[in-house]
Amino acid sequence: MKKRLTRSTTDRYLTGLLGGTARYFNMDATVVRVIFILVSFLTVHIPTFFLYFVISLFVPNDTDVHPDEY
Repeated sequence: MKKRLTRSTTDRYLTGLLGGTARYFNMDATVVRVIFILVSFLTVHIPTFFLYFVISLFVPNDTDVHPDEY
């Protein structure tokens, strides 16, 4: 069974990207969100929120992927 990064439809605030990332790495979603916020504020030169939305356009929802694919 191949593991795939998908956006979560159940654990989401905006697009579900961080919830899906947490599931992919088998972590708590709150920890992933806190890390994202810290990285966003510590790296002022990288527009992380813009990258978040761009990446969300390319990562499929977990309902769009067949269960055998993730």
